[in-house]
Amino acid sequence: MRLFLLFFIGITSFFRVEAGWAEQVLQKLSLEEKVGQLFMVRVDSYIENEAYKKYVEDLVCTYSVGGLAFFK
Repeated sequence: MRLFLLFFIGITSFFRVEAGWAEQVLQKLSLEEKVGQLFMVRVDSYIENEAYKKYVEDLVCTYSVGGLAFFK
């Protein structure tokens, strides 16, 4: 039981630190960047076309998308 309590206290303090970091980053984002973080873009990993790679790079840089989902 004692070990569990130590583990629980450590985990909760870790998440408090992480939440603080996330709040700091969130405050620095513009409204457009916040909206962009809501989107996850599908990327076909088998396409080796340079124009397609540039398109994906532009999506990330221009719209600050929240993530990429790679499909084979």
